[in-house]
Amino acid sequence: MIGRVTLAAVLTALALAPAPAQAAPSDSSVRWSVQPSSAKGPDGRDYIMRKAAAGERITDYVGITNLTQRPLTFNVYGTDAYNTEDGSFGLLAAAQQPTDLGSWIKLGAAKYTVPANTRLDVPFALTVPAGATPATTPAG
Repeated sequence: MIGRVTLAAVLTALALAPAPAQAAPSDSSVRWSVQPSSAKGPDGRDYIMRKAAAGERITDYVGITNLTQRPLTFNVYGTDAYNTEDGSFGLLAAAQQPTDLGSWIKLGAAKYTVPANTRLDVPFALTVPAGATPATTPAG
């Protein structure tokens, strides 16, 4: 029997952070959302949970929606998740290198610009290392 690794991203598949702005716009509110998606848009999932065998490569999508009247640029990266002391879902800070499932995630770019009032469906690949042991592993 081939062992399976359950890959769970409870909140999102990827960590998102608006990139620093060059100049502050008159409306300084930044509003955006993120959700599991497909190449054709949202697919009804509330979170991403996939099963994959050691050595397997899977592709999935995350939709980033810009809810403002101007383009926004996001730094997008995969990272490890953990449970905080109060039981919440936490993600490593951007400066910390992931060492678990987050390190298995690869994107086509580090930054994505989403036009005003638009959703961008961003593909990502996840390759489970050949020596991975069966586990439920969270990431973001």
